[in-house]
Amino acid sequence: METTGGNQLIGRSAEWPVLLDVLTRVSGGAGTVVWLEGEPGIGKSTLVDALVEEAVARRVTVLRGAGDEAVQPFPLHLVMECVGASAGSPDPVRAEIAEVIHDGAGTGVLDPVLAASERILELVDRLCADGPLLLVAEDLHWADAASLAVLERMGRAVGQVPLLLLGTSRPVTRRPEVAGCATSSPSGPVSCCR
Repeated sequence: METTGGNQLIGRSAEWPVLLDVLTRVSGGAGTVVWLEGEPGIGKSTLVDALVEEAVARRVTVLRGAGDEAVQPFPLHLVMECVGASAGSPDPVRAEIAEVIHDGAGTGVLDPVLAASERILELVDRLCADGPLLLVAEDLHWADAASLAVLERMGRAVGQVPLLLLGTSRPVTRRPEVAGCATSSPSGPVSCCR
């Protein structure tokens, strides 16, 4: 049994070194996409928790969110959770993202989902300019389509920014947009837990 801090990585000795390697690479400025796929209870969240713990110890900024079957109809829910966008956020950029998506017509934008998507991508870009970033999007099998589109765009940019984009999913029949997230990285994703 391997442990990292408070996490026990039972049966994950093959995946853990891979995750440490990509974290080291993103700390050095090289972004990538990691895809963790497996049945419920296989240890995806434990691996993610351990990686988040290690990222924090290495002073890598961490953003994290999860898809939710109940809110799948709401556009950008997952990525807004990942970046911490909410009306009550003390960060004016995050508060503006929430305002645009929740009150699009009142903000004067024609397409609130597109406008909020662009602001989310700009925020992630700004965070990457400040240093390496780990963005974790869990339960992508329940993610809304707009969030998946934003994540796919982030994945295409990992070759240019220090972004480790980590997605988790159950091995359910993939919607095309979920499959797009898994393969968005120019160099292809690092896959674990299959």
